[in-house]
Amino acid sequence: MGPNLRSIMGSKWIPRTVGFQVDDRSFQESVMWVQVQNNRICPKSTLAAPRARVDDGVMDLIFVKAMPKMEFYQLMKKFHSGQHFNHPSVVHMTFRSLAMSNMSNYGACPVSVDSLVAGTDPIRVDVMPSAFEVVV
Repeated sequence: MGPNLRSIMGSKWIPRTVGFQVDDRSFQESVMWVQVQNNRICPKSTLAAPRARVDDGVMDLIFVKAMPKMEFYQLMKKFHSGQHFNHPSVVHMTFRSLAMSNMSNYGACPVSVDSLVAGTDPIRVDVMPSAFEVVV
C-alpha cells in the first residue's frame, strides 16, 4: 500500500502542518500522510486500520507524523500487515466529526478515504450512523 520509493523521494511527500478538529478537540500536527477509514481493509488486502469497523458509528483517522523520507518509506511497507500501528509516529483516533485544513505553504495535503485519494484539504467529514439500510 501507499507510495513507492520514487514517489516518496519526490517533492510531493513533504511534511505539512495540518489543523485538525476531531469532534470537540482541536490541534495541529506536522504530518506526512492522512488516512480516513470506515473499514479495516483497503484494496489489495491492506490492513490500514486494524481496529476499524463499518458498524460502530464512527470513522477512523490515521495519520503519520513528520519523519525523514526513508523512514516514512519503510513505515509504508508495514501498512499491508497492519504493523504500522505499533510505530510511535502513527496516530489513530476515531471520530464522528472531522475538519482538516492545511496550514503550511507547501500546497494541498492529499487525503485518502479507504485508501483512495479522495481529494485535498480542506475537508469535512460528519458520520451519520444508520443513515441508510443495506438490503441483501
